[in-house]
Amino acid sequence: MNATEPRRRWWPRSVRAVAALAAASTAAVILTGIGWWVHHDVYRQNIQIAEDQAKDQLWSLCDKLEQGVLPDEISTVPYEVVATGRRAAVAYGGGMDDFDPGAHHVMPAPPKALRAEIITTARLPANPDYDPHDKFSVAGGTNQVITADILPGDLDDAKAAALGVATDAKMRVYVVVLPHTAEAITKTTDRLLLRAGLASLVLIAAVTYFAVRIALRPVEAIRVLTASVTANDPRERVTVPAAGHEITALATTINTTLQRLDNAAAQQRRFVADAAHELRSPLTTLLASLEVALAYPEHTDWPAATTTAARQTRRLQALTEDLLLLARLDTRNPRTTPATVDLTTIA
Repeated sequence: MNATEPRRRWWPRSVRAVAALAAASTAAVILTGIGWWVHHDVYRQNIQIAEDQAKDQLWSLCDKLEQGVLPDEISTVPYEVVATGRRAAVAYGGGMDDFDPGAHHVMPAPPKALRAEIITTARLPANPDYDPHDKFSVAGGTNQVITADILPGDLDDAKAAALGVATDAKMRVYVVVLPHTAEAITKTTDRLLLRAGLASLVLIAAVTYFAVRIALRPVEAIRVLTASVTANDPRERVTVPAAGHEITALATTINTTLQRLDNAAAQQRRFVADAAHELRSPLTTLLASLEVALAYPEHTDWPAATTTAARQTRRLQALTEDLLLLARLDTRNPRTTPATVDLTTIA
């Protein structure tokens, strides 16, 4: 690139494009923050719903077990009932049959210290048929688990026998909190937010672009009219918008400037006319005296004619020096040397 060429900027030069880009960028930051908050809030709410469903299932299972009734294997959430002194699970359902808990329970045996309800995390083992791409499978994944314990004194002999556990056995009910629904809803929400966000950015950029374009129309009209103003006819004036905003002030300022230019041009014309008149008088006198002397040389008083020509020439010189002084003063940089002046001599 040539050193004299202006360096190209990567951002747009148009005010409309810059305003649209700035508005879209600001909206993108705001929408990103809103999207992040909505994403986490939707996921949190749906996980809370899943936890509430798991808790309802947990206490329903506990009620059945305390009545000596084995729960059904059909369940909306995975669960498993584990008892001490028993290798196989007491009951299971909701997809836990993939781990063959009838041979050996999947969840840990109840500890010595039992609790009413706790929420913890547990990693379920993988099985040979486990598909890591199956998002609805709980095998091989780490999930939240809600547990509740049934104390040995809560069951009599008949109920314990119906459940297949000893009377003094401790039982723990495990219910897995499934995040699949929350994740699916969150992903769907994310896609909708992304589409709505992109559409909003395009709409905001377009509205800003055309709004600035409409707002700058008076400025373009002012520019065109100002460019057409010449020194010969500076009487043109721009139209002042009635909105009373910044463009109104700009139009008023330009009209004031054009009025000053018009006044300056008129003053310059008057000055030129006055200067021409002042120069014409000595030139006419000088030319007349010289023409008379040349026409009648034998009757001419040459010393008087020469004196008259010299006097008029000095007058022309004084006028010329005055004009040069005015020209230097108009540049606001007078070249005269400062000196002390007695004001009484001027008065």
